[in-house]
Amino acid sequence: MDSTITLAWLKTEPYRWQPFVANRVSKIQTIIPSVEWCHVSGIEKPADLGTRGLLPSQLLAHDQWIQGPLWLNQPMNETSSYKIPESSFPDNALKEKRSVVTCVAKIVPLPEFIDRISSFTKLVRVCAWILRLIKNSHSAVSRTFGYLKSSELHTAVVTIVRLIQQVEFPNEIKCLVQGNPLPKDNKLLPLNLFCDSEGVLRVGGRLSRNTCLSYDQKHPMLLPKNHEFTRKIEACLNSGLLTELSPDPSDFNALTPAYFLVGGPIHQFPEPSQNSRSVGLSERWNLIQRLRQYFWDRWSTEYLHILQPRSKWWRTKPNLQLGDMVIVEKEQTAPLNWTLGRINKLFYGPDQKVRLVSVNTKYGQLTRNVNKIYLLPNSQEI
Repeated sequence: MDSTITLAWLKTEPYRWQPFVANRVSKIQTIIPSVEWCHVSGIEKPADLGTRGLLPSQLLAHDQWIQGPLWLNQPMNETSSYKIPESSFPDNALKEKRSVVTCVAKIVPLPEFIDRISSFTKLVRVCAWILRLIKNSHSAVSRTFGYLKSSELHTAVVTIVRLIQQVEFPNEIKCLVQGNPLPKDNKLLPLNLFCDSEGVLRVGGRLSRNTCLSYDQKHPMLLPKNHEFTRKIEACLNSGLLTELSPDPSDFNALTPAYFLVGGPIHQFPEPSQNSRSVGLSERWNLIQRLRQYFWDRWSTEYLHILQPRSKWWRTKPNLQLGDMVIVEKEQTAPLNWTLGRINKLFYGPDQKVRLVSVNTKYGQLTRNVNKIYLLPNSQEI
């Protein structure tokens, strides 16, 4: 092998060559670092004289065999002619060059990707894993491993929403980015839209000065009404409101089933995790007992008492009597066509209140619930 090929390998990075050459070049560069390699032609190599058929007497009379090549006695700055520039590497050295393959991948638009996953939670987690892969591939130093973090899940939601908005609201985004107001005939004009630092369209409005609300509550992200992603979110947030949390007029929170599960409304992902410490069983048991007692105290003092007053039926009405003239409601007909009749039989409930009556009409006997019966005032009441 010509020494110029070896020099070409030694003067470059090992990753450029095939594994066999790359491993040996890397080992040489590790053992002998900071060395400037030079080339000695075959004519000037004394070792080659012994293989050229010279007699011993001729070797003794050969100056190169005894003293070596002439450049050994020259200063280092005069030996530059023995250096090989990288631009003049021999073609044979390039035979061991590692081939680089460029792969072109088709990127599926995220809105199309959303339609393929029916679960909101799964969609967010898949997007979060993709974003982590992209981040790790761009940075070989600060890589993230392990379970997904709440910040990564939040970034995934923001990314999904931003890409959906770019497809559904391109004109609005263009106007806001350029600093222009929305057209007067735009249906989104009353929302006072703006683009945040992450490029997401958010709603402005009059709640921006309320310090009691979070940023997401004051400025919710804009979503298209009939998009698949919006329906997934509605399914997650469609927990029925049970009642108010307290009679305080400044309290706008309502009790939902989420309070029984996580102690609060499920409207966003958990906050970033804080440093935690191990808790003993005894301390954990006491904490659970305190939480249960705290919940019961609030339940009994703030909610239980609001069940006492009635929302209707505030006044007690007397029971219907036999012979009363009544109007019998007839469904799917006008009130003028309802039937008149007189009560001829009463049916009482466990509370001794009349719950069912039998009415004698010109069409025959009718049995109806009292909520379908309307008493006419008698002569004494008039």
